[in-house]
Amino acid sequence: MIFTYSRQGAEPQRWDLSEVRFLSSEAEAVERTTGLEWGEVLHWRTLVDKVSPTARRGLLWILLKRSDPTLRYSACDPVLAEMDVKLGAKELAELRAEAEQALVDGKISEEGLEAGIRELESVTDPGVLAAVAAMAAGPKAGVQAVADAGAPTAGEPWTASAPTASPTGAPPTSGPSSSASPA
Repeated sequence: MIFTYSRQGAEPQRWDLSEVRFLSSEAEAVERTTGLEWGEVLHWRTLVDKVSPTARRGLLWILLKRSDPTLRYSACDPVLAEMDVKLGAKELAELRAEAEQALVDGKISEEGLEAGIRELESVTDPGVLAAVAAMAAGPKAGVQAVADAGAPTAGEPWTASAPTASPTGAPPTSGPSSSASPA
């Protein structure tokens, strides 16, 4: 999943959650603070489908805390519209496969499958959609489409125009990601 924090007047910060390596202590802190189980916090249904403000706030807090270790949960109170979560390539592939299997199993119609895929695409990161569409033209086109959309890629999580962070979620920097480690 792609988590974006767009505080008014600041450059948006983006994290590809599939590449962030959370520490046990971070997960425990979020569980203690929010009352949610870690698996629930990081599940796409909680973040994207249910739009849980508690899960999103807890996740944002722990991500920002990496660059500001003294940040208290009570001080991390973003406007809901400043936090956005979109499906990444992994979630999109899994959900499309589930929908296609439901069609094969006779649980949904062809029209239901098409409607479901349109709904999935509406909550998927634009860079991921561009890459999926461009992959038909070849892998290089797909990677370029992701970069053009400003979306994180597996090899280099952040484009030059977006804030960067290491896959471990270290503080954002400008330009391509470096081998920074969390503080």
